[in-house]
Amino acid sequence: MHRLETPDSDPHQRLRERMCELEVLAWRLSAEGRVMTPPPAKGVLATWLCNQCLVGLLEAAGGAAAARGEVSRATVMPGCEALFLPVRSRRRVTEWTVGMFLTPGVLDAREFTEGCRRVHIDAVAAAKAIRPIATFGEAEIGRLCRLLPRIAEDLGQIDRDQAALSGFSQTLGEAYEHIELTHRLAGQMRHLGGPREFLRDAIEGVLHATGFGWVAIYTDRKPWAAGSDRPMFLTAGDCPAKVSGVRTLLDDGLFDPDAGDESVITSDRRVERLVGQPDQLVAFPIQRGDRVVGVLLAGDKRGDDPQVSTYDTRVIDTVGSFARSYYEIVCLLHEQQEMFLGSLRAITAALDAKDSYTRGHSERVAHLAAELARKAGLGEDEVERVHIAGLMHDVGKIGVAESVLRKAGKLTDEEFAEIKRHPRIGHEILSGIPMLQDVLPGVLWHHERWDGRGYPDGLTGGNTPKIARILAIADSFDAMSSNRSYRPAMARDQVLAEIARVGGSQLDPDLAKLFVTLDLTEYDRMVARHTPQAKHGEQRAA
Repeated sequence: MHRLETPDSDPHQRLRERMCELEVLAWRLSAEGRVMTPPPAKGVLATWLCNQCLVGLLEAAGGAAAARGEVSRATVMPGCEALFLPVRSRRRVTEWTVGMFLTPGVLDAREFTEGCRRVHIDAVAAAKAIRPIATFGEAEIGRLCRLLPRIAEDLGQIDRDQAALSGFSQTLGEAYEHIELTHRLAGQMRHLGGPREFLRDAIEGVLHATGFGWVAIYTDRKPWAAGSDRPMFLTAGDCPAKVSGVRTLLDDGLFDPDAGDESVITSDRRVERLVGQPDQLVAFPIQRGDRVVGVLLAGDKRGDDPQVSTYDTRVIDTVGSFARSYYEIVCLLHEQQEMFLGSLRAITAALDAKDSYTRGHSERVAHLAAELARKAGLGEDEVERVHIAGLMHDVGKIGVAESVLRKAGKLTDEEFAEIKRHPRIGHEILSGIPMLQDVLPGVLWHHERWDGRGYPDGLTGGNTPKIARILAIADSFDAMSSNRSYRPAMARDQVLAEIARVGGSQLDPDLAKLFVTLDLTEYDRMVARHTPQAKHGEQRAA
C-alpha cells in the first residue's frame, strides 16, 4: 500500500535551530535537568561551554526547573541567563530545551575565569571567542523569554497539525485502497469462468492494500477443475504455511461455530506451529452453509506498527466476503452444470440403449470432438460447447423407429430417408433450450460433407460451421472403430488412413490432418468401459 510519509520532525529541534540563528546558546537537557547535548560550537567556545563549572551551575538550575515542571527563567551565573522550556509527551516532561543568553558582564564573572582554568584555556583567548555573542541586554532577554515559549508552542502545534494531516492522509489513502479493491473485486464477480484467477487477484489485493508480509487462501476442494476433490491453496508474498498445516489449523477449531462472518485474530501456539515462529494471524472463514470449507489467512504484519489494525481486519473481512460469495456462486454454477450435463448424458444413454451396437457412441464422439477442438486452438469455453454438441449430436434418433435403427440388413431408400431426418429432428428437439443454442449447428449439420454431398442441406467446405466439421470427423472415426450389426470394427491404422484419405472430400482437410495426431489413450479406455458389442451381421447404410 502506498502511504504518505509522516514528517520526520522534532519541534524542539527546530526551536533550537531558531535559537542558534538568534545567537542564543541552545542546550538539550534530560527530564531531570542533566546536560544531554551542548550548543553547537567550535574551537575555544565549544571547549569553554563544556567546562564543569558552567555545566554544574546549569544542571543545578535545570534541577530546580525540573522540580517546577514549567517554563522558567534562572540566572546560571553573573552575566548568564537561561530560559527552560519543557518538552512534553502525553503531558509528561521528557526533556528540556534551554536558551542561554550571555551579557557582556559574563566576561567579568569569577565563574568565567574559573571555567577557563578548568578546561585549560587562556581567559583572554576565551573572552575573544565569547565576546561576539555576549551582547544581550536585559530588555532583549526579557523580550526573547516572552517570545521563545510562544515559538515553541507554535512549532509544537505545527508538528501536531502535520501529524494529524499525515494521519488523515493515511486514513484517506487506506480508504481509497479499500474502495478500489472492493470496486475491482465487485467487477470481477461478474466473470465466473476463472475462479483461480479471481481468488489469486483477491489475495494479491490484500497484500497490496495492507502491511502483511503474506496472504493465502485455502479451500478443501475446487469443484470447477480437474481433480476437484483435491484442496486449493493459493499464496501471495512470502508465505511459510503449508496445506497440511492450514488443514490442521481448521481442524483444531480455529473458528467458533457461532463466531459469525468476521475475521479472527490469533497468536497462540497453533500459529507458531503453522508458520514456524510467534506471529499474529488474521483468518476469515470460507463457508458453504454451516460448514467451514476454507480460510483466508494473512500474517507477518510489517511496517512501523506490526500490530494488526482495524483497517487490516476491515480489508480482510471485505475480501473474505467476496471470496466466500464467489466460491459459493461458482460451486452452485458447477453443480448446475453437472446436473445439466447429467441430464444430457441420461438422454444419450437412453438413446444408446435403443441400439446395443452404438452404446457409448455419443460419449466417445463428445470426447474426440473436444480433443480435436482443443488441438485446433479453440478456447476452453468453446471446447466445452463442442463436448456438449458431441453428447447431443444424435439426439434426433429418438424420433427414428427402433426397427430402422436396429435393422441388420441394407436399408431401403425410405428407411435411409428416415435416418437422414435425425439431424433435423435433433435440432427441433433442442431449439427450445436456451442453454443449447450455440450447439445447434453441430447437431443439425454434423453429416454435411466438405464436397457438398452430405445432408440435410448439402453445405460445402467452410460454409459448414466448424463445430459441425469437428463432429463429422469424430463421428466418422467412432463409427469406423466400432462393431456394428452389419460389419466388424476396422483396425486403428485403417481408420486413421481412411480419415486422412477422405480429408478434402468428405471431411475438412485441415481438421483431418490434426485428428490423426491425437492421443487416443483415453478413447480406448472409454471403449473398454462400454458394454461389449454384438457380432456383426449384414451391411446396412449408416
